[in-house]
Amino acid sequence: MGTARSLQDMYQRPGFLLKRCHQVSMAIFLDECREFGITQSQYGCLRGLREYPGIDQLALGRLVGLDRSTAGLVIKTLSDRGLIERVVNRADKRRMRLKLSPAGEHLLTEIAPAAARAQERVLRALPRESRTAFLDMLEAFLAGHQALIDADVAVAGERILARIGSQAADDALHAWGGRRQVRRRERSQVDPAKPATLMARSKRVEGSGTGLASVMTRIQSPGSVTLAVSAIWFPKRR
Repeated sequence: MGTARSLQDMYQRPGFLLKRCHQVSMAIFLDECREFGITQSQYGCLRGLREYPGIDQLALGRLVGLDRSTAGLVIKTLSDRGLIERVVNRADKRRMRLKLSPAGEHLLTEIAPAAARAQERVLRALPRESRTAFLDMLEAFLAGHQALIDADVAVAGERILARIGSQAADDALHAWGGRRQVRRRERSQVDPAKPATLMARSKRVEGSGTGLASVMTRIQSPGSVTLAVSAIWFPKRR
């Protein structure tokens, strides 16, 4: 009896419920899109490249919420299937730009009805009048944890490379003496008892005669510190 109660407690935890929601959503997508042999992550990457052609692997991962290793595996699979193409990045030859191939464009067009059916099936479990509120609550949950994806922010690094080159981009991304040094210095300041907080600082970096203003965010959560670029823009010349 005690085990049943402890399991019920686990089943009602937010993390467990959200994981199960994701599993249900993924299973429905795979079922509806089985003839195309594509996963949600692969579909998301294709959609991302249709909206932002020419970005690199890191930017694409940020854009669709994939970590670096997962994004690499997904991109390799899509490339092997001939759905995306890799192009040499003139600003930084170490990075390959990605774009949809004609086959990828065709697949997105063909899969659209199936993807729409999958979305409708996922929400069908809820009363029609509750679906918008459900999605709003999920978005509010992510917003409360500073976890919403801003597409413009996700591809901001690409815009730096295109405008001033890789060296100035590295200068911006490694402001305050380098990412590793900042992480090492700030990790010791983390207080596990404090809730996650979001702080921002800014530093001006000069590159190729153009003033680059960058705002770096630090998301501090119990036991960890993560650095990311939250916004980058180019002020008008005076």
